[in-house]
Amino acid sequence: MRIFTGALVPQGTYCIAIKEECRVENLANGEIMYYQGDDALQAGAYIRPAGMDFKQGAIGLPKHTRLHPRHIGLMAAMNLNQSATYQAPKIAIISTGDELCLPGAVQENHQIASSNDVMLQHILHQAGGAISPSMLMGDDADTLHECLAQQVKNHDMIVLTGGVSVGDYDYVLASLEKFANFQKIFHGVNLRPGKPTLFGKIDDCLIFGLPGNPVSVLVGAMLFVIPTINYMQGKQKPSAPIQAILADELPAEGKRTHYRRATLYHENATLYARPYPQQDSAQLSIVAQSDGLIICPKNSAAKPAGTLVDIMPFQM
Repeated sequence: MRIFTGALVPQGTYCIAIKEECRVENLANGEIMYYQGDDALQAGAYIRPAGMDFKQGAIGLPKHTRLHPRHIGLMAAMNLNQSATYQAPKIAIISTGDELCLPGAVQENHQIASSNDVMLQHILHQAGGAISPSMLMGDDADTLHECLAQQVKNHDMIVLTGGVSVGDYDYVLASLEKFANFQKIFHGVNLRPGKPTLFGKIDDCLIFGLPGNPVSVLVGAMLFVIPTINYMQGKQKPSAPIQAILADELPAEGKRTHYRRATLYHENATLYARPYPQQDSAQLSIVAQSDGLIICPKNSAAKPAGTLVDIMPFQM
């Protein structure tokens, strides 16, 4: 019996032989087919039984699955045309500092191109956030307060960079404290880089204040902002670090946990991490060459090459 791909298999069928391995001979009263394959026909060959892909009552997609095209294809195959999802949090990004200018602009001697907001836009978008156009703000507490008052109304989260330390022109905290309903949850964390990091909320809008150095922004986004976005979208368990073997020694750490930039590579089926000797929080060039962060706990002793260490890989 001739059958085509995707057709319902006739009841009692032993197997299917594919057309490429058969020869058809036309006769006066019809045709006859000969199997010419190299292997003997096996029971069930080329038959896809009902329930092979998914069975009635089985869970096709667990709750909190981040939907990619392959998941949406499975939903369609399960005859589903819609699904309940978490709303992408609306996020505003504000970079502060009189010295900032837009990338590509003609720079004055005192200016630097703003890289934090550009980097955050892509990082937080990949994490699932709905990102508004970023803003550059000068060092003025009143102007920043007015800007925040507008952004709080329309966003679930605001991420600021710069202006969160204790300098004379660090106005982020002062601008936030002008809100009667501002709740400061923490200001300052025991890590390197990113010690001045701030977190609070105004009503239901979450506020992150990250230091101005770009590596501090990256580390702060990975440690605090992305896990929060995940939590807002139902993913409550943070990703576990991976492990690798140190290719070079590491010095002892001080009173802060240090997230050191490193390259990762495989050798003889083993993952190695080579830390960079330069670890300044302003060096984006080192981050661009890195594959992840070595987690170096506070007060930890020096580590020789060959030590097993925890790694936060860059996945953006």
